[in-house]
Amino acid sequence: MEQLIIIIVSLFVCLGFIVLSYFKLRKGFMRKGLMITLGIVSTALILSIGYKVQNEEVLTPSKLNTVGSEENLIKMINEYRETSNQHYFWGIDNFVTADGVMEQYMVDSPTSGGYDKSVDYSKTNTQVDGVDEADIVKTDGRYLYEVGYNEVFIVSAYPEDSLGLDKTIDYQEQNFTPSELYIDDDYLVVLGVYREEIKVEYKKHNKDDETDSSDIEYYTTYETNARIYVYDKQNNFEQIHTIDLDGYTLSSRKIGSQLYIITRKHINIEMKNTKKIAPDYTIDGTRKQVDYEDMYFIDHTNPDNFINIASLDLNHIGESIDIFTLLGSGRNIYMSKENLYIVENQYNYSLLDRVTNNTVESTKSVISKLRLNEGKTEYVATATVPGTIINQFSMDEHEGNFRIATTSGNTWDETSKNNLYILDEDMNRLGEVTGLAKGERIKSSRFVGDRIYIITFRQIDPFFVIDASNSNKPEVLGELKIPGFSTYLHPYDQNHVIGFGFEGNNEGRITGLKMALYDVTDPTNPIEKHKETFLYEDYGYSHSDVTYNHKALLFNKQKNVLAFPLSGREYRTVTISENGKTYQETRTYFKQNYVVYGLNPETGFTKRGEITHFEPNENSHSYRIERGVYIENFLYTVSKGKVQINELSTLDYIDELSLPVSKQNHYYYFK
Repeated sequence: MEQLIIIIVSLFVCLGFIVLSYFKLRKGFMRKGLMITLGIVSTALILSIGYKVQNEEVLTPSKLNTVGSEENLIKMINEYRETSNQHYFWGIDNFVTADGVMEQYMVDSPTSGGYDKSVDYSKTNTQVDGVDEADIVKTDGRYLYEVGYNEVFIVSAYPEDSLGLDKTIDYQEQNFTPSELYIDDDYLVVLGVYREEIKVEYKKHNKDDETDSSDIEYYTTYETNARIYVYDKQNNFEQIHTIDLDGYTLSSRKIGSQLYIITRKHINIEMKNTKKIAPDYTIDGTRKQVDYEDMYFIDHTNPDNFINIASLDLNHIGESIDIFTLLGSGRNIYMSKENLYIVENQYNYSLLDRVTNNTVESTKSVISKLRLNEGKTEYVATATVPGTIINQFSMDEHEGNFRIATTSGNTWDETSKNNLYILDEDMNRLGEVTGLAKGERIKSSRFVGDRIYIITFRQIDPFFVIDASNSNKPEVLGELKIPGFSTYLHPYDQNHVIGFGFEGNNEGRITGLKMALYDVTDPTNPIEKHKETFLYEDYGYSHSDVTYNHKALLFNKQKNVLAFPLSGREYRTVTISENGKTYQETRTYFKQNYVVYGLNPETGFTKRGEITHFEPNENSHSYRIERGVYIENFLYTVSKGKVQINELSTLDYIDELSLPVSKQNHYYYFK
């Protein structure tokens, strides 16, 4: 039917050219114009029909192929570039984990023991237990570990009267910028970016171009790659390993002593004479190349990027490192203890879509499943579902099934719709719910065992409760419509979910930030039981990292603590005296606090207080509180320039430690 539409449209175009040729061209040129027109239209028909066939093939890619050689790779990339006007791929950044069993509901920031197993302390807020996520601040119950600007600070934190800077690992002279870290009982692992200098042979673009200097033999460029430093905690944090991986780090996860690093890199075939274009990696100075026989691709995916999945056992790095290289692009990946899912957003727009207004089904998520098998990565299967996802919480693995929430279509022409798909362990589709909240987009979702929560938004916030106990037939149980929307959902218990996001009015205008408690005791009638708002009219333009980064949340149900950073602007009238004149001026000032709440499902949110590092630090960015952790009954707030201790329940001030920050990093929001 769609091909018939293209043929009819093309015939009308052809007829138009014929009429134009008849009236405006001489008879001698008419035949030539007609032939050219027919050629153009015929080519368009072939391309359109050919594109449609190719588009249908893209819907269910599953075959895994071996690249085999550099020549094959270059050929694939060149062919892709020649036809890339028909296919657009975006999409792997947010790394997700799921244990598959959500009965514990992940209600608390998990606690564990470090040097003293009896010490109670918080850990990074992750999606599930058992799979750790890297962060900029962590604690083991004795030390605080913080990523600074070009260094990592190791702070003696507990007991609370031992607060002091124990060690600084400085990377200023190493072309390395730290970004995140991991810790366990034995190791400190620092992840970051390393800039490598590369000399490229200079070539004239035009042999007759006299402006090209024949004296220039090469020029210098830089590649950005991922670097991992491993330190021995039991031996005064001695550096024991350095690992370099091609590409930049999309994200990472750690399960026990097994560390998984996923990197992505654009393949620059123009540099093939300078270095091999296949990815390489370095362990403690020894560089190894990935063999082309060990590089894989899936039909109809973007071949001019590669994804590296590196698996390292921290106890045996010198003995074992597994690299799995897959050609392709994307922005989202999901990992359980058993499987890794790579999700590539695929946008296929063509003349056909414009003619038939069929863009709703042109957006796809291509999901490749890989099994984690004793430190090695093995390909399983690939599936495609309509629509694209927003972040890691759009996906989940439960009882062997993969579940994904997507939005397809466009909100601006009201063709968007929202969907839930459930796939079995072989990536065959089991069940689905489609067509939710047409004209809106998913803003957040959370999978909690057999129950799934999805929030969409355009003018109001529909909060959907979905029962997925029957994977073959999931169904919507209830729906709540309220102004605003939540961008992050955090389970409180079996019948309550906390939402962090934005307050709005009935016209769809955002009026501030909001923290809400949803009661789903009756899943057919969910209610917003309590809420706390931070309105722009009161706080100025408010902002909180927790609305887009779950790691910024500190939550423990047993300790009744819920805390996160909150920023805003305030306006002050100041008196200015200069040149013998005095006048008043309204100035904008940035304010930033770490707000601490208690939560009771019956009484709601109770504000305990707030902590700031700004005063008397004049709004310096270095004193913006980024994380909070607790050790026993003490709250530690951490900024680039300071660590402060407060009593957890009363927020009484205990102590503080200034961290060394160079003057060049003391830039200000407002002065």
